[in-house]
Amino acid sequence: MNYLDKPLLSLAGKPIIKHVIDSALPQVNEIVLSVNRSIDSYHQFRLPLVIDHVSNCKGPLVGIFSAMKWYSEQETNAEYLACFPADVPVFPNNIVSKLTDAMQGRRLRKRKDKKPDNLIAWCRTGQQIQPLFSLWHFSLLESLERAMRHGIHGPRLFFPEHPNVSLNLPTAEEPQFFNINTLADLELAESMFKSWERPN
Repeated sequence: MNYLDKPLLSLAGKPIIKHVIDSALPQVNEIVLSVNRSIDSYHQFRLPLVIDHVSNCKGPLVGIFSAMKWYSEQETNAEYLACFPADVPVFPNNIVSKLTDAMQGRRLRKRKDKKPDNLIAWCRTGQQIQPLFSLWHFSLLESLERAMRHGIHGPRLFFPEHPNVSLNLPTAEEPQFFNINTLADLELAESMFKSWERPN
């Protein structure tokens, strides 16, 4: 991306991340943005900003940990953190409920410590793993911190060590789950949006 901040680039008349926010907002109680650069530019969205809590770590796991840490300090009653990648502007408008159903579908019992059997639910479309469309139980906070201390910075390496379940969806028709990684991807997404009819 030539060092451009992907989520802030314009797609179909608004920043990529605004598409994410608009689709995620009806599905959750509250949204925070996990950011680590161009911080002032994100104030335009009028949402709480969470800076990476562990500055010497890179990768998506630190963003998940930082958001979870922020929420724990707010003393909320939230049990789960829903995660959405900021460079995938189109995804189902019921992805959180589907992740919740997947997690609860395998929940045969609750342990004495009140934690459900599955602590993470994550998404797969066809053969493509979508680990950042995921649901995380807040009891994982300390485990996330330990994982980063041991050099684990991505969800895929974290999943096998913790009770998890995948939400298996059919291969998506683009632009659903289309990941924007390059300027060419952005141009392609722009052309997709022109012909795509968003479902009601």
